[in-house]
Amino acid sequence: MTQEAWASTEVRNPPLSTRMRRSWSERWVFLDSVDFRIHGIAFSHPDSACLAGAYASAIESDLDSLDRQSPSQNAALMQAVFPSARYDTVQADLGIDAARQLKPATSSFEHCAVSWGPEPFDGFLALLIRLPGHDIFIGPAHGQERANRPHVFVLPSGAYRHHLAQVRDRLRAPER
Repeated sequence: MTQEAWASTEVRNPPLSTRMRRSWSERWVFLDSVDFRIHGIAFSHPDSACLAGAYASAIESDLDSLDRQSPSQNAALMQAVFPSARYDTVQADLGIDAARQLKPATSSFEHCAVSWGPEPFDGFLALLIRLPGHDIFIGPAHGQERANRPHVFVLPSGAYRHHLAQVRDRLRAPER
């Protein structure tokens, strides 16, 4: 493998985008920076280099977790937790209760936690809730003025999963 082969990579699947800058030693590949975005909003900035294999494993775990979710059960839970929620816009309005869902002690959607994206970088819980017809992403408002209002996005069904799979495949690209 040459150093140039691992310089940088980008995976774009609108509205999702991930850019990674990588370096390597004789034995390990590191992620020196990761920029995970939804609709252009950046979520992740690791403070130090991390092994690429650890992120590939985290993504694999997230993919397995997404596959175990029941969209119909999640829809019933969404109706119970957010009875007046609107999902007809790209940024869904879940009201003030969305922030409670990002805390393990008060979350009804802990089973929907994903670690790729914000969580391994900033230490916040992030959720990808699979629903019939679309998915809901709830991510931390880290670095935003509205600290109590997390980012909430409506994503096409399976878009997040597809993006994770492509990022994982880039991280596990065969050595050249």
